[in-house]
Amino acid sequence: MRRYTMYVCEKCKKESSDINEIKLCEAKHYGLNSIEELEEYDLLVKIFDDTSRILSCAQNPELLQRQDDALKELMNYEKEHNMKL
Repeated sequence: MRRYTMYVCEKCKKESSDINEIKLCEAKHYGLNSIEELEEYDLLVKIFDDTSRILSCAQNPELLQRQDDALKELMNYEKEHNMKL
């Protein structure tokens, strides 16, 4: 028996066995030009999500500031790259 891994674009549902093809497809949907830009954006989203999750458990001023900083960084990235969300 053989196994095949298929990757699917979350926006248009395009399928491919090449992960880089799908990452580039997703990047194009956001208005980004490369896989590196998509990975940088994904990291910023993850940082914001993580700080939001932590903040929901333990509210304190330092965590609130970290969440604000993460959101500002994410929004600045979206503006700089003219992202289409």
